[in-house]
Amino acid sequence: MKCKLQMRCLIFTMSAFAVFSFSAFSSELAEREAYDIRIPRIAVGMNDTTGKCSRVRIAFDKSDDYAVISETDDLFVKAGRNSSGKTTYRESASKSYQLTDFEVEQINRVCKGFVEALEDFEKNLQNENRGKCLFLDCYFPNFLNGFYYMMLMARAGSEDIPAEAKINEKLYDISLTSPKTDERVSQWFKSGEYIVSLRIAARELAFEINAWQKKELTNKKRDPEVNYDAAVFKSLVFFERIYFNKGALLQNRK
Repeated sequence: MKCKLQMRCLIFTMSAFAVFSFSAFSSELAEREAYDIRIPRIAVGMNDTTGKCSRVRIAFDKSDDYAVISETDDLFVKAGRNSSGKTTYRESASKSYQLTDFEVEQINRVCKGFVEALEDFEKNLQNENRGKCLFLDCYFPNFLNGFYYMMLMARAGSEDIPAEAKINEKLYDISLTSPKTDERVSQWFKSGEYIVSLRIAARELAFEINAWQKKELTNKKRDPEVNYDAAVFKSLVFFERIYFNKGALLQNRK
């Protein structure tokens, strides 16, 4: 039912994107065009025994400093020329599902880069800049999975983080020469209508992230027992389905 509502909204708002000339689109590929992608670097650490995520490491911009978020205690490492300083942020096991102030600060910074990437992506789609779309795909799917695991750790494995938001690693490579990237972006540009769908999904996700930041991540009076990320994950799952060329599945559910 959720998918039905999302797709109806998508079709209704397509009129705002009527400037597209659908017949002008094709599957012709382009060279990857490098540009400044301002998404944080999220590395996922897996437990060798359980095969499950045990921590994520987050680094911003070109800094060597990084934060580590796990289901329990978190860590911030300040990198120095000859040594590094570490600060541990303890969490009560009984309340590890709550977002701490440290986690909120890091997640908010991640969201800022996330929104900027989505806004750039939407503009590149609008301008038919396939080279930049190809370049983004070398990194963006891995970031999306990193975002999922970051929230899973921050919420201590809470079932409120939908498993549907996790992307199958077989769908993408972290590579500037991946044929999976070529095929994915080529599929988008076969249809102007599909590009419109992807643009709207990107805008919706950016909107929901911004709303979440205001309600929870930058709210000094936030209640740790209340979270507002449900709409973000609903939009994230919807965006990922279209991004990974599963839009036809959604249309079949209308």
